[in-house]
Amino acid sequence: MRSKNNQNPIIRLYLNLIEERRLLFFAFLSSIINKILDLAPPVIIGLAVDIVVKEQNSWIAGFGIKEVPAQLIFLAFASGIVWSGESSFEYLYSILWRNLAQLSQHKLRIKAYEHIQELDMDFF
Repeated sequence: MRSKNNQNPIIRLYLNLIEERRLLFFAFLSSIINKILDLAPPVIIGLAVDIVVKEQNSWIAGFGIKEVPAQLIFLAFASGIVWSGESSFEYLYSILWRNLAQLSQHKLRIKAYEHIQELDMDFF
């Protein structure tokens, strides 16, 4: 069995942040949602081409929106929602990861200070 000092640094960092599991979870979740929304614009472009080529037989027309202008308006609205969501989650994950990094630094500094306080004077 490995001693605590020989563990992988990532595992040691995670163990140091075990109390902030919720913050870590939401940072991961917002990063994943941001990346999923980041992949949506090419799909929206493909849907726009589908509307122009197939008109009333497009994929969006299958949901009951038959007129081409209405389909394009729907696509513009969906595009606005996607871009707004992507920007919001990008902002959110940057804030969450920054806060997690600052919290981690603070905890590690406190632990280092406590360790130095416990050392014998002969060490210095």
